[in-house]
Amino acid sequence: MKKILLMTAIVLVACGSCKKEQFNYGDTDTATGTLSFDGFGIEVSDETQTVKAASTRAETDTYAIYIDDEDGVRHLSTSYGEIKGSIQLPAGKYTLTAQSATAIPDAGFECPVYGTTKKFTIEAGKTTPIGTLTCQLLQCKVSVGYNEDFLAMVTGECATTVELTAGSPLEYKMTYSADEGPKYEKRNGYFAVSGTTLTVTFRGQIEGKSQRMTKTFTDIAPRQWRQITFVKKVDGEGDATFDI
Repeated sequence: MKKILLMTAIVLVACGSCKKEQFNYGDTDTATGTLSFDGFGIEVSDETQTVKAASTRAETDTYAIYIDDEDGVRHLSTSYGEIKGSIQLPAGKYTLTAQSATAIPDAGFECPVYGTTKKFTIEAGKTTPIGTLTCQLLQCKVSVGYNEDFLAMVTGECATTVELTAGSPLEYKMTYSADEGPKYEKRNGYFAVSGTTLTVTFRGQIEGKSQRMTKTFTDIAPRQWRQITFVKKVDGEGDATFDI
């Protein structure tokens, strides 16, 4: 009887030891997958044309490439020209950002920035391709012009100020001489879209008088080209004025 009880106790101890033993064949939180850049390409789209990266490789080689996980941790920071083959990433959700410049200025002349983002998921033990991305204008493009009737009213220095980000206006200057008449800034301005309201302010000499006018435009968004044109108007009393 004692031998039977002793054997039972040994079996119980052994089973208790088995319950505490754990075998871990892989931690799913740190398992990795492959992000493949085979066939990865960038296309650049603007208002008038789409240019494939295959024909403009020199232009897109300098595009910044970032990969961030859903917690905002950056796993890759490189350029399009440096990307080769594939990389290993922990399983999870990510965002790839392609951008023609590392930062978008609040405002500047002839400084377009193109870019795009793509979300993807890495699964453990599997390969995920990126494919081709199309980068589009990330800013609002603004040009300022004047019709001939308006220019005929100009009699001195003028300037048009455009502001989208508070504290970062861009000034389109107009010079004037009696011999040559008015000459104005014809470059395009590019504005970071930090808000949705564009404020346009004109100050200058019109028919010998100092004039000022402010007008706002709403629903501003990336990829827009806002063409601001000043025109001459005649009010109900026959006096000349102007509008945008």
